[in-house]
Amino acid sequence: MLLSSLPVPPAAEPVNTTGQAIMTVGTFAGLAIFLVCAVRLGRRWRTWTPAAIVAGTLLAGMVEPLNNRLANMWYYRPGQQTMYSSFDASLPVWVFFSYAAFFGGVGLLFWYLTERGATRATIAKALAGMWVFAIATEITGTQLDTYDYFGPHPFRVAGFPIWVSLGVACICASIGVGAARIRRSFDPAAGLAAVFLLGPVACVVGLVGTGFPTMTVVNTPDPSTAALYGAALGSTALNLLFAWFLTQLVPREGLSPIDGPVRTGTRGGERGEELLASGGHRGAVPGQ
Repeated sequence: MLLSSLPVPPAAEPVNTTGQAIMTVGTFAGLAIFLVCAVRLGRRWRTWTPAAIVAGTLLAGMVEPLNNRLANMWYYRPGQQTMYSSFDASLPVWVFFSYAAFFGGVGLLFWYLTERGATRATIAKALAGMWVFAIATEITGTQLDTYDYFGPHPFRVAGFPIWVSLGVACICASIGVGAARIRRSFDPAAGLAAVFLLGPVACVVGLVGTGFPTMTVVNTPDPSTAALYGAALGSTALNLLFAWFLTQLVPREGLSPIDGPVRTGTRGGERGEELLASGGHRGAVPGQ
């Protein structure tokens, strides 16, 4: 009786092959752009940080089955081009690489903005815009019949539970802003290791670490409407706190640009700027 009252995935539902093709082409096109930008920025600023973002977000693709299981997200199986299977679910090829294309690509954009001296307000606006963009991309994926969220998810728009997307936006911002702060706070080897780990850690925090109230309630037998919406509001509140914290990592007037003069009066851990202040120029720290 208990098992019968829990959400059941649509295991017999086939994937829309046209939708799968669109998502595959879009993912690999985005991944190619991300890789080109990472190489160019790494060479331009003499830093391995973009490479660490690439490697870390590729590894983060292994997080997806855990999120699928807890969030009741299902990739349609019949006709699917499968990368691998885990937790009794199959992961399409495009989904695995979408972590680097999406989280890595947008994370690199946040890193670029932060390193170029974007203000706190600019980062906050970019995060808000990313929230809207994440909703739009998820609705596109579900409307193309490549995957679905099954069970009694609250706050659905066009079938997609939009409570999920703020955590996605926070993942991208945390990778970019976090990488910029790490580069300024650690020696090269330790800093690159930290940036590499940032991808999978940020994905776990943004998907599960803030989504757990809703994930828990969705997976209880016959949850009430009040419990579902209350849990989703709780997850959103956690993500808003996450987003606020990320903006606080950027000084009000922004960090000193990676390729510009040192700013005086900015707060927090700018080890590289202090080292270079006597020369009056804030360049890249070679090798990081």
